[in-house]
Amino acid sequence: MILHRRSSSLASTQTVVGGKNNEAVNNNNIDNDDNDSLSTDEEEDESLAKDNNTLLLPEVKNKKEPMDVNKYMAAREMTATQERWNALTMLPNLVYCLYYILSEVWIPKTTSTEEMIPYNTTTTTTILMNNNNESCFLEEKTTAPLAVWAVVMGICVQVPFSFLYHWKYAHALGLSRTNHWSRRMDHVSIHTACIFFSYATSGSWDYLFVNILFNLDCIYRQFQHKVIPRRNQIRVGLSIIAYLVPLLTRGEIALFVQCWIVLHCSGWFFIKYPVGGWSHSVFHIILTLLPPLLLQAASTLPSSHEYIRQLQQQQGCSSTILQ
Repeated sequence: MILHRRSSSLASTQTVVGGKNNEAVNNNNIDNDDNDSLSTDEEEDESLAKDNNTLLLPEVKNKKEPMDVNKYMAAREMTATQERWNALTMLPNLVYCLYYILSEVWIPKTTSTEEMIPYNTTTTTTILMNNNNESCFLEEKTTAPLAVWAVVMGICVQVPFSFLYHWKYAHALGLSRTNHWSRRMDHVSIHTACIFFSYATSGSWDYLFVNILFNLDCIYRQFQHKVIPRRNQIRVGLSIIAYLVPLLTRGEIALFVQCWIVLHCSGWFFIKYPVGGWSHSVFHIILTLLPPLLLQAASTLPSSHEYIRQLQQQQGCSSTILQ
C-alpha cells in the first residue's frame, strides 16, 4: 500500500512537472515564433528601406542644389587694380562710338549699285548724282540715322554705370557688392543697351516694343531682394540673342557670325576665368569688337539708306533710278 501510494505520488509529481515543462516548451516556442516574426518584420522593413533608397536615389541625384551666391562671388573677387582695369576697358566702346558719329563714318564712301541696294527689299537701287552727273556725297555736317544713334545711346547708357561699379564699389564692398545698387544698375544698363541695339539691327518699331517688354521685366527682377546670378546671366543671354536675330532675317549671315564669334570668345573668359582676376578685363577688351559690328549693321539698314538719300537730295543731288 505504501509503495503504491509512493508510486502514484511520484507519477502525479512527474505529471505536474511534465505539464510545467510542456508549458515552458510551449512558451519557448511562442517566444521563438515572436522573435522569428519580429526578425522577419525587421528584415522586411530593411528590404523596403533599401528599395525606397534605390528608388529615391536617382531623384536626389537629379535634383540640382541651389547656387551659393556668396561662394560664387568670392570666386570672382578681384583686387583694386584689376577692378580699375575692368572700368578702363569699358571706355574704348564709348570713344569709338563718338568717333563714328563725329567723323561721319556712317556716310557711304561709294555709290556703287551693289552697296546701295537695300538688303532683301528690292532689286532697284538709287544712285545719287549732282548736276555734273558725278557721284554726290554729303558735304555739310549732318546727323546720323536713327538706327546708328540707337547703338551710340545704348553704349552711352551702359558705360557710365559699368565704369562706376568697377572703379569705385566692386573692390571696396567685398561680398556685399552682390546686393549693392551699383551692381544692380550695371545689369540694368546692360538690358537698357539691349533695347537700343534691338532697334539698331532691325529698324522695326514693333520689334523694339517687344524687346522693351522683355527687358523691362528683366530690369524689374534686378530690384528684387534675392539675387540669382544664373537667372540674370540667362536673361542677359536672351536679350543678346534678341538683338542679333534681325541680322539673320536681313540676310546678314557674315555679320551675324562675326558678332557670335566675338560674344563666344568674350563669354568664354567670363565663364571660365582662365587668367584669374584679369579674365574680366580680357572679357571687356574682346567686347570692344562688338560696337563696330553693330554700327555697321545699323548703317546698312534700308531705313538708313533712305535717310541718307533724302539728305543728299536736300543738298542739291538728283536721284537716278537704275534697274
